[in-house]
Amino acid sequence: MPCPPPADHGQNLTQVGHSLGPVARPVSAHVTSEGDGSSLALMDVSDFTVADRIGMDDLLTRYATAIDSLDWELLDAVFTNDARIDYRSSGGIEGSYPEVRRWLAEVLPLFDVTQHLVLNREFDRNNDGVHARSCFLNINRLELEGKPSLFTVGGRYHDRLVNTTDGWRIARRVEHTLWWDIPFLGFPPSHSRWPNHLIVRLSC
Repeated sequence: MPCPPPADHGQNLTQVGHSLGPVARPVSAHVTSEGDGSSLALMDVSDFTVADRIGMDDLLTRYATAIDSLDWELLDAVFTNDARIDYRSSGGIEGSYPEVRRWLAEVLPLFDVTQHLVLNREFDRNNDGVHARSCFLNINRLELEGKPSLFTVGGRYHDRLVNTTDGWRIARRVEHTLWWDIPFLGFPPSHSRWPNHLIVRLSC
C-alpha cells in the first residue's frame, strides 16, 4: 500500500531551500559583560543577509586557519591593508596590519603546533559600522629541553568588520586575553594580564 504524501504545513523543501526556511529571530537585547565592561547589542537577523552571515563567519574561521598554518597570503584575505591590530593583552604588539603580520611571522614559528578555536560569534550593526565579538581558545605546543609542553590561552576578539569588493575583512581587532595556563614556565593558571616577559622567555 503506497504511503500517503506528507502533510503540507505551508512550506515544502523547495521553498525552504530557496528561502533557507524560517529563521529564528533573536529578541533584540543588550548584553553586557561585567568582566571587561564590553557590550554587544543582539540585532534582528534581518540586519544581515544570509550571505553576509556566512561571509563574516567564514572570515573568523579563515583567520584561525591562516594563523595555524602560517599562511601569510591567506592572512592577507582576513585583514584590510590599513587594519589596526592590538595583541598587547597577550604580550604582543599593537600596530598596522603590515607591522603585526611581520611580528606574527617571527613569533609563531617558535611553536611546533598552534590550534586556534574561534567560538560563540556575535555580530552587530550600528551607526559605527559592523562589529563582531567572538571567544577564542588557543592551544600551543612547543618543545623545551626535549620535552613537549603545552600552554592554553582564552579570551575574546573584538573586531570591526567592513564589506569590501573582495568580501568581508577585519579593519580593527583588539584581543582581550581573559586567562592563561602555562604550567611549564612556572606560572599558575590566572585571569590576569599575560606576563610581559613571556615572549622573551619563549624566544630564548
